[in-house]
Amino acid sequence: MIWSPAIGVLRSTLAFASFLTLSATPTASLFQPLWGIGLQPACKGINALNLFCAFGPNNLDLSKWVALGLLLLVMSGYFPQATSLMHYWISFSVFNGIAIPDGGDQITVVLTLLLIPICMTDPRRNHWSAAPNSTISTGWRRGWAIAGLIGVKIQVSILYLQSCIEKTAQTEWATGNNLYYTASGVFGFSDPVRVLLAPLLEHEATVSFLTWSVLALEFALGVTLVTPVVWRPYLFLLAALFHAGIALLMGLWSFALAMIAADLILTLPLTSVAFSPGFSLNGIRPAPGISRRNRPT
Repeated sequence: MIWSPAIGVLRSTLAFASFLTLSATPTASLFQPLWGIGLQPACKGINALNLFCAFGPNNLDLSKWVALGLLLLVMSGYFPQATSLMHYWISFSVFNGIAIPDGGDQITVVLTLLLIPICMTDPRRNHWSAAPNSTISTGWRRGWAIAGLIGVKIQVSILYLQSCIEKTAQTEWATGNNLYYTASGVFGFSDPVRVLLAPLLEHEATVSFLTWSVLALEFALGVTLVTPVVWRPYLFLLAALFHAGIALLMGLWSFALAMIAADLILTLPLTSVAFSPGFSLNGIRPAPGISRRNRPT
């Protein structure tokens, strides 16, 4: 009934992606001065609420440790009602406070905001717990939770459609040569990866096929919500392999984790067993008040 361990997977994976960025990057690299802006974080306007402004510019290590501790609390699953607000605060702070944010940090800000109505109405103490009996999850609470979940799905769909459409307007993508330029660019593949992929990059047909396949996959994910339900597990598998490839080839691990988590929720239909009462990561067990005869299949 919406409040499912599937939501726990999304929240914890998003939190782990941010945790990975903060824990694996030196503080000096996170908060470098930016040309035209100055030292990060820029604690002005709304960004004065940034977590990394809370203890002052001379205590950024302390701020980072506080953020890491709060992210661990989010990943534990306890008290989603309170930690959902903390999670959004941290994701907002990371995206607007560090000098090297990426697309994963941006999507995390949006998704953690959309998760607030789901978490604030969650009757569970821990987001890893089984979904509650339907008699508990009725009325306005369920309505807000469903609205939040639909919002997540629509946002991820728009993300993929926008990405696909904008790519087709770029010459490198339209002509099928983008993979070649990505592999050769300063911010593309590392030297060992270039050597490994060299046989593929030497053939125009292969480069074009791989480049256009990215556009095809992004379009398919963008229209997932209007596709037959039976296709969606395969779309999720392709999306997970695609983003895992980005992580391995380009080192964008936090981005890949955030997108794989988003893809899971995108491809899970509202009628999925994952949103059934009694669902847990170990399978289905009857929730209180549900007999075995009426348990979901």
